[in-house]
Amino acid sequence: MKNSFYKKIHIKTIPASLIFGFLTGFIISAGGVLDKTDAIELLNPSLWVSALIWGIFFTILSFVLWIVFDFIIDKANPDKKKLNIPLPVCAAVMFVSWIPYWLSIFPGVFSYDAYDEWKMVADGVYTTHHPLIHTVVLGGLTEGFHHITGSYNVGIAVYTALQMILLSTAFSFVIFRLSKIHRSFIMQILLLAYFSLSPIIGLFSIASIKDPLFCAVEMLFFTYVFEFTLDAEKFVLDRKNVIAVAFFGLMTMILRKNGLYIVLASDLVILLTCMKFFKKNFKTLLAIATVMFIPYVLYALSGVVLLHAKGGEYQEMLSVPLQQMARVYYFNEDELSAEEIDRLYEYVPKKNLDSYLPTLSDRVKSDFNNKAFKDNPSAFFKLWFSLGKRYPLTYVSSFLINTVDGWYPGAVIDGYRFEDRSSYFDYRVAKPGNEVIIFSKLHETADWISNDLSAQQGIAFLLLFSPGWYFVWFLNFWIYALSRKRKGFATAGSIHVIHFLTVLLGPMALVRYGLNFFYGFPVFIWCLIAEGQVLKLANKKEE
Repeated sequence: MKNSFYKKIHIKTIPASLIFGFLTGFIISAGGVLDKTDAIELLNPSLWVSALIWGIFFTILSFVLWIVFDFIIDKANPDKKKLNIPLPVCAAVMFVSWIPYWLSIFPGVFSYDAYDEWKMVADGVYTTHHPLIHTVVLGGLTEGFHHITGSYNVGIAVYTALQMILLSTAFSFVIFRLSKIHRSFIMQILLLAYFSLSPIIGLFSIASIKDPLFCAVEMLFFTYVFEFTLDAEKFVLDRKNVIAVAFFGLMTMILRKNGLYIVLASDLVILLTCMKFFKKNFKTLLAIATVMFIPYVLYALSGVVLLHAKGGEYQEMLSVPLQQMARVYYFNEDELSAEEIDRLYEYVPKKNLDSYLPTLSDRVKSDFNNKAFKDNPSAFFKLWFSLGKRYPLTYVSSFLINTVDGWYPGAVIDGYRFEDRSSYFDYRVAKPGNEVIIFSKLHETADWISNDLSAQQGIAFLLLFSPGWYFVWFLNFWIYALSRKRKGFATAGSIHVIHFLTVLLGPMALVRYGLNFFYGFPVFIWCLIAEGQVLKLANKKEE
C-alpha cells in the first residue's frame, strides 16, 4: 500500500517538475542575457535551446529534490518533549543581533522614501503616495524629537529601535505559531539563527522604510492563513485566531498600496479553496471581512479628512505601459507617425523619452502629464494598444528587462545605473539626519555590499543576497505543494505569488520589494514539513 502510494506521488511529480524545470530554465537563460545586455531577442533559437537544456537540468534536479524532501517529511516526526524557546527570548536575541548594524550607521538607515515622509510631516502637506500611518509615525518621531531635543538623530534612532522591536516580535511570533502546528526544537533554533544572522534581515531591520514592516506583517498573515487552511474547524474555535488573521490582513493593506490587491486577490483564493467551510460558517466569513475591511475604509477616509491628504498621481500605476511605449519610441522613433509621436508627447516630454533607461521607469514618468491622462485616458490606452500590436516583442522585452533584477538569481542589482555603483541597498543617512559611524569595519563591509558592483559576484552573494535566488526557491516550494495537493501551503502561498505579480508592475526591481521571500525561506520549509506531518497523521487515522 505504502509503495503504491509513493509510486503514485512520483508519477505526479513528473509534470510538476517539468513546469518548474522549464520555468527556471527560461529564468536562467533569458535572465542571463537581459542582465548583461539590457536587450533580448525572443525569437533567437539559441535562447530557447539554452532554456531547453537548463529546463531538462532543473526538471531532473527538482524531481530528485522533491523525492528526497518527501522522505525527510515522512521521517520528521514532531518532538515528544515540549521544548520551546520563549517568545521574549527569541525577540531579544534577534534585537541584540541587529544592534551592530545599527551602530555601523547610527541613528539608522534614513533613505529611499524616508526624506519624503519626514518632509510631509514637517510641511504639513500630505499625499497618499506613501502609507499615511507610516508617514505619521516616522515623520512624527523625527520631527517631534527634533522640537524636544534639537536633534533629528534622536527621532530617527527612536523609530529605528521601534522598528527593530516590532520586527523581532513579528518573527518570534511566526516561530511560536509554527511550533503549535509542528513541534520541532531544531526548526526553532534554525529560524532563530536565520533571522538573527541573515545580513539582509539585519540591514533592513535598521532601514526607515515601510517595506520591512509590511513584509513582516504579510508573513504573519501568511502564517495564519496557512494554519487556517490546514484545519479551519479547529482554527475558528479560538476567536483570537479569527481576529488575528483579519488584523494582519488589515495591516498588510495599510502598509503598502499593493497590499490591498494582495489581500483582495488572496482572499478570493482562500474563499474558493475553503468554500465548503464558509458555506457552513458564514458568520466567520462575515467576522473576518468586518474586522479586515471596515477599519481599512475608515483609515483611508480619515487620512483624507483629518490630514487633507491628496491622492497619488496616475503615473504611479502606469510604469509598465510608459516603459513599453518609451522603448518603442527610443528604438523605433523613425517608424512612428507624426501623429503618434505628438500624442506620446502629450503625456511624456521628449526629454524624458530620450533619457529612457530600461531598468527604471522614473525617468520616463517623472514629468507625466496627469491632466492630459485624466481628461482622456482612453486616448492613452488606445495609443499604448496600437503600438503594442505593432511591436509586441518590444513590449515583452521591456517588461522582462524592467523586472529582471527581481527574478534572475545571477542579476547584478544596479537598476539606477549610477556610474559604477550598484543599487542593492541605499546604505546612508539622508537629511535631516546626520550619520554617526561607531563600528567602522562593519560600516565598510555594509557599504561595499550595498554600493559596490564587485560585491555582487561569486557564490556567497548568490546564496545570501540574491532576490532572484530566494524567488526561485519559493517557486520550487509552491509548485511542489501544488503537485502534492498540499492545500495549506498552496493556498497561503498564493499571497506571495500575488505579491510578486504586483511588484512586477512597479517602477523597477529593488531588493526591498522582495523582502517577503528573504523572510520566508526557512518559514516555507517548516510549513511544508508541518503540513506533511498533519496529512500523515490524518492518513493514519483513516487507516
